[in-house]
Amino acid sequence: MVPADWKILCPKTFPMDGETLERVMRFPEIFTQTHGDLTIGITTSGGDDRLISTLRSVIDAMGPAALAGIAVFVDTDKHDADARFAWIQGQITATNKAALDEGQPGYPIAVPRKAGAMEGSAPPIGVFMFPDNLQRGALEDILLECARINHPDIAAAAVAVVRDLDKNRPVDHADLKALRAGMGKGKAMAGIVANLLRPGVSLASSLAQTKWLAQPAFKHALVSGVDGFLEALLDIASKRH
Repeated sequence: MVPADWKILCPKTFPMDGETLERVMRFPEIFTQTHGDLTIGITTSGGDDRLISTLRSVIDAMGPAALAGIAVFVDTDKHDADARFAWIQGQITATNKAALDEGQPGYPIAVPRKAGAMEGSAPPIGVFMFPDNLQRGALEDILLECARINHPDIAAAAVAVVRDLDKNRPVDHADLKALRAGMGKGKAMAGIVANLLRPGVSLASSLAQTKWLAQPAFKHALVSGVDGFLEALLDIASKRH
């Protein structure tokens, strides 16, 4: 059952965006407490260019007062971490200006001063840049480190096959163009691990159905960094409820 406050974010028509026929219907993932009234909603943006605009859509639809806390997750990718965070700050600042110019209530929202920390109020907001707010990379870097701990043979094989293809094929190989772009290699490695553990399923399903993220991977520094940020978010949200 979708909580009433969140129903406004669920698409009610198709196509969702004019005449664009998207492969995936973007419904928020919603988690509720068994005992209590805390609700966590996860909305994907579909890309960097829609990250903060998606955030604004959620805020405008629900109203800032209805949100106990906001967390923005993004891959650092191949960017310098400081430059990446400065870009996000600039996007939020620009969104605040546009909303104020339009007379939208509830703005400005806080612009975080530091990555990996919850800041501000009404609502508090934080930005976490995978893998650790400091180095280049993505969520898949964390997943691969967990696989190296819990499934070392499979992780080693996945890394080896991608590196072998990259090293021993021409630089202009058409079939490897996407692999060599952005964080493609890490995503491919994680995808191979996922399918070796659970052939034919998605990355998310493989994570849910296997011991990929089980102990002792929780003790890895990259995992504990994300856990600490999530604990801060949940703590703030719980206190406001």
